[in-house]
Amino acid sequence: MPEIKKTFIKGRMNLDLDERLLPDGEYREALNVQVTSSEDSDIGAVKNILGNTLKSTLTHTGYTCVGSIVDDKINTIYYFITNDTNSAIIQYDGTAEKPVLVDTSNKILEFDSTKKITGINVIDDYIFFTDGVNEPKKINVQKFLLNGHTDLTTTSKYYLDDSNFFDLTKDHITVIKKKPSRALDINFELVNSQFTAGETEDLDFTGLRAGDSITVTLTLARKQIIPTLGILHTLIYPNGYTDITGTVYPVNNTGPIFDGITYDIGIGTNLLLSIPDEPGILPKNSQVTLTVTSTPVFTSIPITNDGSTSAPATTQPSNPTFKATFDCSISSVDSSVPIGSQVFNFLVEGIDERLFEKSFARFSYRYKYADGEYSAFAPFTQTAFRAGVFNYQPTKEPSNSGMENQARKITLSGFVPRDIPEDVVEVDLLYKKDNEPTIYSLSKIKPQNYDGSNNPNWHNVDETGSTIDLDILNTGIEASHKGYYNITSENIHLILPENQLLRNYDNVPKKALAQDFTANRLIYGNYTQNLDLGSYDNSIFLDYEKRFRGNRGTYTESGRGLRSVKSERTYRAGIVFVDRYGRETSVITGGDSSSVKIPFDADLTNVFDGNASRANMLCVKNLTNISGSDNVQEYDPHYFKVYIKETSSEYYNLVLDRVYFANLDGNLWLSFPSSERNKITVDDYLILKKALNSSTQVDTKNKYKIIDIQDQAPDFIKIKYRDLGSTPDLSSNLQISTGLYHNNSALPSPEFNQFEINKEFMDGEGITDLQQLFNEGKISVQFTLNETATVTLKSKRYSISALTTTSSTPDFYKVTLVEPIALSDAWIESATSVLETNLKTTFFVEDEKEYEEFQGRFFVKIASDLTSDKFLETQIGVNVNNFVSSQNDLFYLGDNDLCKNNSTSILTKNNAFTNTGRGQSDARSLDEWEGHVKFGGSSAASNWFIDSVFTTAQQPTGAVDYSDANYFTQLDSGSSPNPPNTLYESIEVSTSGNLFAKGGGATNYDSQHGGKVDTVEGIITTTAALFTDYDVAGGPPRAWKSQIGDIADYGEEVYGPEDSNGKVFMHLSFSPIGEDLYSGGSPLHSGSVTTLQSNTRLDLQHIHNYNKQAANYGGITEGSVYNGDHSGDPVVSGIRTTTGTDAYGVCDAPQSSTISDSRHEYQWDPVYYNPENKPVVENLIVGGKFRFKNDTSKKVFTIASVTVKRLYNHTSWNHTYKPLASGTALDPATPAQYDESSVWFKWKEWVKSAAQGNGTQTQLDTLGDTLQDFGRADNRRLCYVLELVDDNGDPLDPKIACSIDPESLAGPSGTVENTQIQFLTPYVSENETILTDNPAVFETEPKETVDLDIYYEASDYIPLKLDDNTASNVDNSKGHLLAPVGSAVEINRVAADGSGNPITSNRTTGCKVKSWNGDIIEIVPGFPVTSFDSDGNALPSPSNSATNQSPFWQGSKLKIYRQDTGYVELLIEQVTDLNDTNTQVAEFRVKKEINEKIGLPWFNCYSFGNGVESNRIRDVFNTPFVSNGVRASSTLEEQYEQDNRTSGLIYSGLYNKNTSLNNLNQFIAGEKITKELLPTYGSIQKLYARDSDLIAFCEDKVVQILADKDALFNADGKPQLLATNKVLGQSRPFVGDYGISKNPESFARESYRAYFVDKQRNAVLRLSKDGLTAISDAGMKDFFGDKLKGSYDHIIGSYDMDTNQYNVTFKTANDYDNAKDFSATDNSITVSYKENVKGWTSFKSFVPEQGVTLNGTYYTFKDGLIYSHDNETRNTFYGGDLENSLINVLMNDSAIAVKDFKTLNYDGDEGWFCNELTTDFSIVGAENFVKKENKYFANLKGIKDENIDNLQGIGYSIDITQTI
Repeated sequence: MPEIKKTFIKGRMNLDLDERLLPDGEYREALNVQVTSSEDSDIGAVKNILGNTLKSTLTHTGYTCVGSIVDDKINTIYYFITNDTNSAIIQYDGTAEKPVLVDTSNKILEFDSTKKITGINVIDDYIFFTDGVNEPKKINVQKFLLNGHTDLTTTSKYYLDDSNFFDLTKDHITVIKKKPSRALDINFELVNSQFTAGETEDLDFTGLRAGDSITVTLTLARKQIIPTLGILHTLIYPNGYTDITGTVYPVNNTGPIFDGITYDIGIGTNLLLSIPDEPGILPKNSQVTLTVTSTPVFTSIPITNDGSTSAPATTQPSNPTFKATFDCSISSVDSSVPIGSQVFNFLVEGIDERLFEKSFARFSYRYKYADGEYSAFAPFTQTAFRAGVFNYQPTKEPSNSGMENQARKITLSGFVPRDIPEDVVEVDLLYKKDNEPTIYSLSKIKPQNYDGSNNPNWHNVDETGSTIDLDILNTGIEASHKGYYNITSENIHLILPENQLLRNYDNVPKKALAQDFTANRLIYGNYTQNLDLGSYDNSIFLDYEKRFRGNRGTYTESGRGLRSVKSERTYRAGIVFVDRYGRETSVITGGDSSSVKIPFDADLTNVFDGNASRANMLCVKNLTNISGSDNVQEYDPHYFKVYIKETSSEYYNLVLDRVYFANLDGNLWLSFPSSERNKITVDDYLILKKALNSSTQVDTKNKYKIIDIQDQAPDFIKIKYRDLGSTPDLSSNLQISTGLYHNNSALPSPEFNQFEINKEFMDGEGITDLQQLFNEGKISVQFTLNETATVTLKSKRYSISALTTTSSTPDFYKVTLVEPIALSDAWIESATSVLETNLKTTFFVEDEKEYEEFQGRFFVKIASDLTSDKFLETQIGVNVNNFVSSQNDLFYLGDNDLCKNNSTSILTKNNAFTNTGRGQSDARSLDEWEGHVKFGGSSAASNWFIDSVFTTAQQPTGAVDYSDANYFTQLDSGSSPNPPNTLYESIEVSTSGNLFAKGGGATNYDSQHGGKVDTVEGIITTTAALFTDYDVAGGPPRAWKSQIGDIADYGEEVYGPEDSNGKVFMHLSFSPIGEDLYSGGSPLHSGSVTTLQSNTRLDLQHIHNYNKQAANYGGITEGSVYNGDHSGDPVVSGIRTTTGTDAYGVCDAPQSSTISDSRHEYQWDPVYYNPENKPVVENLIVGGKFRFKNDTSKKVFTIASVTVKRLYNHTSWNHTYKPLASGTALDPATPAQYDESSVWFKWKEWVKSAAQGNGTQTQLDTLGDTLQDFGRADNRRLCYVLELVDDNGDPLDPKIACSIDPESLAGPSGTVENTQIQFLTPYVSENETILTDNPAVFETEPKETVDLDIYYEASDYIPLKLDDNTASNVDNSKGHLLAPVGSAVEINRVAADGSGNPITSNRTTGCKVKSWNGDIIEIVPGFPVTSFDSDGNALPSPSNSATNQSPFWQGSKLKIYRQDTGYVELLIEQVTDLNDTNTQVAEFRVKKEINEKIGLPWFNCYSFGNGVESNRIRDVFNTPFVSNGVRASSTLEEQYEQDNRTSGLIYSGLYNKNTSLNNLNQFIAGEKITKELLPTYGSIQKLYARDSDLIAFCEDKVVQILADKDALFNADGKPQLLATNKVLGQSRPFVGDYGISKNPESFARESYRAYFVDKQRNAVLRLSKDGLTAISDAGMKDFFGDKLKGSYDHIIGSYDMDTNQYNVTFKTANDYDNAKDFSATDNSITVSYKENVKGWTSFKSFVPEQGVTLNGTYYTFKDGLIYSHDNETRNTFYGGDLENSLINVLMNDSAIAVKDFKTLNYDGDEGWFCNELTTDFSIVGAENFVKKENKYFANLKGIKDENIDNLQGIGYSIDITQTI
C-alpha cells in the first residue's frame, strides 16, 4: 500500500502559503515544540520544549520584572523588580540571588510596573539605567552589596566603604552629581596689617650712623593683629572695662580677650623706615634700616567709650591701641633723612611677601564623589585681591602701587557646606587667574588624614576649631559651613582640562528613553533637557547703591582701594534658574528695569557725590514670579543666580606728568610717562577723574578728545624763551627821545611790522648786545599790559626778521617783524598812534634743549576748557595771564516788550525795533529786519549782537518722528484767518514759532501747554519756575525743545538741569547768515495753475524741503471733492523739488541730500561766507573767555556751556500764530490766530483753490514772494546760548559785573552804540612747570561698546523658596546658603512711645544669625521688644510675648550681610520667640519666597575714593585686569523652555577604569556633545552599541552612527572611514523603511545580530551584517500582519542562546489562552524565530516579563521571580500545569488526486495522538496509536460517523495535529 511520508526537517511554520503549496519539511503551526536535532541527533525530530524551574531564593510576591541585563564578565544577571510600592535590583550568579539595592518606598528607584526599562548598561562595577520618565541613574554594585540584604524588607544604606554609610537617597544614585552651590569664603591677612607696618613715635637720627643704637616705639591697633607666629601676649586695660554681660573688670585687669596677640617682631628683625613725605612706598623708598636687639615691651593705651583716659571703659575695647617698644641697632641711614625729630613709617623687612602680587586670582572648588566623578565647579569667588593705598608717582615710578595685591595670606573656607552630598569623598580647591583660561588644582582636601584621624581642614572652620563664637553668651555655635585652607605661597598643582571652564553645569538629561555605552562614553537618546519654567516673565529690577558691611557701617578700609562697580557704565541683569541638581537655564532677561547706568554723580543734589569715589554695588529686586520648589517638592526650579552683562571694552588710567599751554591756540599739551603710550591713540577720549594736587574726584563731567600725540616734545614746548629783559611798564619808557620809543612815527602799530627803539634806553635797562644776540640766534618781542591785578594782556610773541643798528642821537634799533602786529593786539594803542601808558616791551632769545623733563615722556594735545582751567592748569607756572586772541564788533538788538505767559513779567528793553503792536500782521516784519540788520550802516551787513529779539520759528536740531500724531496740531474752528474746523494739517509746532508748547490742540495761550514764548531774552538769570522746572504742566515756560513733540521727550536742558537757580546766560546771535535761497517768481515748475494735477511740481530752488507735508497726516488728496467741513479736502503729497521726487521739509534737522547745493549746505554756517568769524566761533566753546572792550572793570567771563539754536526772524515755513498785541495780557479764552505770512499759509490758500479748479496766478506769485522772504539770509540767525561764570566757576552776570550794561551798550559817555567783544587766551609765564607728587589722573573712554550678549555669574545659588519648618523633611541648607551663621543682621523699624514720640527699635550693630529651622531664623542677641506700635498705641498685654510682638514686626525686612559684602533682605511674617529674658525678639518666621532686594558681591574695579577707578595691575598697559567673571552665559533668541529632543543624542565624558577616570557624569553643554538625527526618522527608542558603531532604533528608521570615526563618501556612494575626533560621526540609515515603532522592549541581540518588532509596519526584523531583513516574512507575514494590529502591554523580545531562538512575546493583561487562536490580538503568546532554519519554529505558551541567557541557560522572569528553562519536566512553566505540545502538518502530496487514508503512523516516542485529520470530504480521528515494528500506527475513524473507517477525498489539505 502506498505511503505518504512527511518530515519536519525544515523545522519552521508557514502560515502564508496555500495548503497545496506548502513544501515538505514545513508545517502549518506548532506549539511548545522544538524541531531540531534531538539529544540522539535524529534529524528533523519534533520534541516538546523544556520546562522552567524557579531559581529565586528570595521570598516576595506581587512583583513585576521591568528590566534585566547580563554581565558576561562575571556571569551575573541583574534584574529590576517592583510592585509599585517596593522596588529592588537583584543579582543572580547562576546559583543564588542577592539583593543589590532595596527601596521599600520606591521613591529612590522609581520603578513602574507598567514601563519596561530598556536602557541598561553594566560598566565594570556600575549599572547605569534610564526609563524615559525619571532621572537617569547609576549604582555601584559592590558598595550596595555591603548591605548584606537577605530579603526585601529594609531599604538599603549608601556605603562609602565598609564602615561609613548613610541613609539612601535618590541623589546617591543619579548619574548627575550635584555641584557646590556657594562660592568660597575668603579671608585675607594683609601686608602692613600686623606688627609689620605702621608709624613710629618721634625719632631723631641727627648725628647717628650705622652701628649706633636707638629705641623705637611703635603705635599699633588691636584690630590689626591676627595670630600668625610668635609669643602670646595678653593686653592690660589700665582703666578696666565692663563686658556685655555687665561684669565689671577693675583697673589694670587682664580680663578675657577673644584671642591672643602674637607679634612678628623679634630679636634680629629688620625694620625699614622712611619719612611720610618721601615719594613712593616701603620698601622701595626706604631711608633707614634698623635691626631689633631686644624683646618688645607692650603698653596698652587707656581707652574709654569717649576715647578719653579718665574713666574705665564700659565695654571691652574691640580695637584697643597699644605701644610696643624695642631697642634697635642702626644698620644704615640715608643722608636724605631730615635733621630733627619726626615720625617715620615702618615696615618689617622680608615678612611681607605678597601673594598673587601681580595677578587677579579667583578660587573655586569641586566635589569628588565616591565613584570618582568630579562635579562641576562651584561659583568662583570674586578676585582674591586686596588693593593698597593709591600711590602714583609719574616722575619716579609711573604706576599705581595701590594696585598690587596686599595679601600675604589667604584663607579659603566654607568648602564643606551644610548641603555637601554625603558621597563626596574629597574637595578639590581650584585656582584661576583672570584673563587666563587655565584652571589649576590648588589642593585636595579629604575628611580623614592618612592615619584615619579627622582632617581639621575638613571638619574645622579655622585653626581654632569646628565652632564659632558669636559673642560671650553664644559660644561654640555650629557653623553653617566648614573647611578651611591657608594659602601662604603660590605653589600651584595640576592643570585641569581646558573643557572644564566650559562646564557651567552637567547637562545630564532630566530623563532619557535610550541609553548605551560606546567609545568609552555614556550615550543617551530621546532625552529631555532644560528646566520647565512654565510661562515665566522676568520683571527683575536692577539698581545700584553704596556698598556697606553689616554691623560695620560703610565699607571702608583705611584708604585702600575698595571693591566697586565701575561708574559711567551700563549694566544689565539676567536670571539663571537652577534645578536641585545644578542644571542651569540660559540667561533670562527682563525689560528696561533690568538695566541701570551708574551715573557720574550719585544724586542730583547740589552736593557732588561722585560715583567714581564710592564703593558701589549692584542690587536686584522684584526677582521672580516663579515660586520654585522647597525640599518636599522636586519640580523645577529650586534656585536662581543673578548674571550681569557689561560689554564696554578695556579702559586705562593715565597719570599726568606735566601740563603745558599749546602755542596760542587755546589748547593744552599733557605730558605722560612713555610707559603709558600704548594706552591711547589720536581721536580717543580722555576723562579727567582725579584733580591735580587733590585727593578728590573732579566734580565736573568732562571728556577730552585727543587732538594730537607726539612722541617727542613739541617745538613750542621744547623751545624755552630766555627773557633778555623788559622795559619798565611806566610812562617814562614811552617818552619820545628819552624813552624806549624815540620816534612817534615809528611806533609799534596794528597791521605794521616795523618800529624803532632807543638803543641807549635799552642799554640803560641792561638789555645790551641785542644786535649780537640777533646775529647769533632768534630774537622775539612781546607786549604786555597789566590791566588789573588779575588780568594781564599779552600779545603774540613776534619773531624779529631783521635788526639793524643806526648811529644817531640817540642810537636806535630798527626792528622788522616776520609778520605785522595783529589786529587782535590793537589794545597796545589807547588811540591811533598812541601807545598804552603802561605798556611793557619784552625781548626774548630762543633756547632749544633736550631738557630732563622731556625724557621718557610723550605728549598729548587736548582742548582747554573750564574744567582743565580749574583742575589742571594750576600746575602751569605761577603767572597765568591772558592775551586778546581775537575781537569783533558787538551790538545789541532788543524788542520793547516780550510776550511771556505771565502778564506780570513784561520786560522793557532799549529798542532796536519799533513798537508796531504785536498783534498786527506786519509785526517784526521783513521791512523792520531789513532796516535794523544794517547795524548802523547804510546797507544790511552781518554782525554779532546780544539777542533780545522776537523769533518767528526755530529749526529743530533733532530728527522728526512722524509716527506720533501729537506732532501735528488739530486746528480750531473758524474762517480765515482763523483755523478751519477739524482739519488736520502737517504742522510741526516747534518749527512754527511756538517753541515751547506741546502742540496737539494747544490753540490758546494757556499755561497747560507752556504758553507762547517767542522771544530770546538777552542776558538772563535762571529761576526754576520759569526756566528749568520740568514738573509744571506741559514743561517749563522757557524750556527749549530740540524737536516737535512733548517737552518730556524733546526738552533741552539749555539752561541747566531741573531746579537750577541763579545760572547766568547770554544769547549771542549772528545775522544775516548765508545767502538768499530763493530768487523770486512763481514756484510752479509743472502742472496747471488752476487745478491740481498728477504732475504738479513746485520749484523751491535752494530750499530743500526735507520735511515732507505727508498726505497721511492731513493735507489734500488729489481727486477728492471739497466740502464744507473740510473732511474731504484734497491735498498734494507734498511740496516737491524740480527733480520730481518727494521732498522733505526745510524745518527739519539737516539731512543728507542727493542735490549738490552750497547755498543750502552753508545756510547756517557763520564762517563760510564770513571767514572773519572763524576766531569768534572758535572761542565760543566751553572754557572760552571774553570781555567787553569798553568795560572799564575789565571783567573776564568764562563760558561754562554752549547751546546753538537756529532761528527764523520774520517768515516761517510752517503754520504759526500771530503774537499778542503790545501789552495784551495772556487770556486762555483768547483763540489763537494764524499768521498769514507763513509759506504754509500761502501754499494752503493756493492748494485749497486749485483743488476746486479755482487756483490763480496771483496766489502762486504770492507764494513765490513768501518763499523768497523765507529764503532770505536776513530771515536766519544763529543764536549761541552761553552760560557765563567767573574763574571760580560761579555765575557772573555782565549786567552787574561790568561798568556798562551790555544790553544797552551805553558806556560812561552815554553815546556808545556798540562795543567790541574781546576773546582771551590764557598765557603762561616762562617759569618752569610745577611738579607734584599728587598728580592728576585721566581715564580712557572705551573705544567701542561691544554689543555681545554675554552675561557673567554674579551670585551664589539663591533659593527660590525656603522649606517650611513644619515639613517632615525640612532642609535647613537653603537657609544656611542664604544667610550663614554669624552673618550680620540689620532691621529697620521705628516704634513710638505712649505719647507718639518715635523710639528707634532697630538694631544695626551686634546682631548675628545663630540658626535656621526651615523658614525660621534665630538672631542673637536679638532686637529690643517694643511696648507700642508704630502709631504710639500700647500693645496688648503682655507686650513682651511673641504673639503680641508679631503685628509690630510683620512686614519689616531683615537685612543680612554676607561675608562677601553682598546681602539679602527677608520679609518678616511672624515673631516666633523671644530671648530667655523676654527683652529681645530672637526668632522670626520669614516669607519662604525669596523676592526682596539682594545686594550682589560682584564688582569690576577698585575705587580709591579720589575719582580713580582701577581694574588693572599697577595700572600698567597690558597687565592683567579684573574681568567680569569666570562663568559666562547668554540669552537665547527663542523662548527658553523644556526641550524634548526625541531625535537627539547626547554623550558624556570619558571613562577609563585603568586610569581611574570617570567622567560619565560630565555632559558639558559648551562642547559638541550632541547629535541630531532627522526628525523624519521618528523618535529614538533604543540604542545598540555594535562593534565600534552605534545603532539608533528610531520609530521609523534604523540608523548606523559611526563612533570615534567619520566617513567620506566616494563618487560611487561608497564610504571611506576617516580618523576624527568626533565621538559620533556620520549617520547612515539602513535600507528599508522600518523602525522599532515604540516597542524598544522588543529588542534582543545575539552576537552581531539584533532583532526587534516594528508594530507600526506589522513586521519583525533582524539587523545583521547584510542589513535589515523582515523575518516576519518567513512564512508568517499574514500572522504578524494580524497579530501586530492588536494593543499590548508590551512586546517583549529575548534571545534563548540555548536553542538559538529569538523569542518575541505579545503580552496582554492575561496569559496564554489555549482556547483562542494564536493570532487573536487579545491572546498573550510567545513565538520563536531560529536562524538556522530561517523561520519561525513554534508558538510557546509561556509569557515572560523578561528573558536573558546566562552561561548557555535561558532565564525568564515571572511575577518578579527568575526561572531557568532547563527543566526536563517538559512543557511545565512557572509552576503551572502541564502544557500541550501541538504541531499542524499538511499531507498535500499529489494535491489534485483523490486518496484514501487508511492509517496514520509516526516514528517517535509514545504518547502522541491525533485529534483529527481533515480533507475536503470528511473529518476523521486517529487515536490509540499502537506500536508496530518501532512505529506507532492508528486506524482512522470518523469523528461524526463512527462507521467511516477510512478517509477519502482530494488530498489537497491534510491537517494533522499532534498532541501529547
